[in-house]
Order: sequence, then structure tokens, then C-alpha cells
Amino acid sequence: MTDKVLTIAEAARRLQRSEAEVRRAVEAGHLSARRGHDGAWTIDPAEVERRRVDFDVPSADRRRDADKPGGEPFGV
Repeated sequence: MTDKVLTIAEAARRLQRSEAEVRRAVEAGHLSARRGHDGAWTIDPAEVERRRVDFDVPSADRRRDADKPGGEPFGV
């Protein structure tokens, strides 16, 4: 396991969304994140991968899952 975490900007790039969309998802509780001592949000890369389908960004191994019923993005 790695200690590397992502910033809001890095998570946004991976999810192909704006930083504002990712921040709204964090604030709404749709994407788990932690606030550091400096006030900045940090996100575990595994959390970004788990939520990838919800952001409707299919990875190579999840393209089929995105087409299944109930696989709609949560609309952030």
C-alpha cells in the first residue's frame, strides 16, 4: 500500500472533471476525502478508482459496467 494521496486537482484530472465538480462531490459525501492540517483536501487514489464509474469515466476494464442499469453518474 502506498502513502501517496491525490489533491482535488489530481483527482479531477483522473476523473476528467473540473475541480469544482470534484469538490462538490467531496462536500456532498459522494467522494471520500480528508482535510489536512493545511486545510487542503486529500483523496486516496483507490477512492478515485472506485468512484470512476459514478463520474461516468469508464476505465478499460469497466467499460461494460458503465453500460449496466444503475451505472448512472451521481450528477455532481
